[in-house]
Amino acid sequence: MAHPSNDPPSESSQRPEASGVAVTGVPAGSSIPAGSAAPPEPPRTAVERVREYVRERVFSGEYADGTMLSEGQIAGQLGVSRTPVREAFVQLETQGFLRLYPKRGALVVPVSREDVAAVMDTRWVIERHGVEQAVAHPDPSVVARMRAICDRQQALLEVGDYNAFSDVDRELHRVLVVATGNPILIDLYDSLRDRQRRMVRGAITDDASTATTVLAEHRELVALLEAGKGGKALRLLEAHLDRTRLSPALLDAGR
Repeated sequence: MAHPSNDPPSESSQRPEASGVAVTGVPAGSSIPAGSAAPPEPPRTAVERVREYVRERVFSGEYADGTMLSEGQIAGQLGVSRTPVREAFVQLETQGFLRLYPKRGALVVPVSREDVAAVMDTRWVIERHGVEQAVAHPDPSVVARMRAICDRQQALLEVGDYNAFSDVDRELHRVLVVATGNPILIDLYDSLRDRQRRMVRGAITDDASTATTVLAEHRELVALLEAGKGGKALRLLEAHLDRTRLSPALLDAGR
């Protein structure tokens, strides 16, 4: 007959998972990830891969306005069949990136002047409210985040990475919008993301002088917000947005 041991239970026998009990929803025998990292994203479908591949090359300017793309060309580059390419082209046409021509391919559609005006008008309405709220309800963390983004843009400018510079541009302006705490405005602003990226990239192109001016205006805007000078901040924001609206590169492309 076995006698009970007087030794204290081992550490492993004290752990709930050692007895087959799940811990916080994790099945027995499963490891609990350290920290709060999100689970990995599911793999993208072939259609999603094609769509993102083409979109990013339109954003970067590799596929310039007026470029004709063929299903076979993209299928060969990505190692997929023509079927997902065809589906992705249809989606990109719906989103305004491409125009399809049966048996010929897909044309990269230039950004129209009407689109530029509509997006910039909407941005002005939303971002103006952001500036007004930032001055009425000062939050040092908002200024700090914007200043940190300016520093990132400076680093990108120094290495000539204008694609990343343009993407970070949107991050800075979005800080103001998010700080309003208005979910409807934030959703509306985020719906402009793709068109905004393309317009800012088109306005900056690979011109260091334009990017330098944009960054200088960003830093000035941050300083005005920190000083509580709402009127000057609004005038600067309006001129800053007009720089994109009236960009010669965008105006030429939209003819």
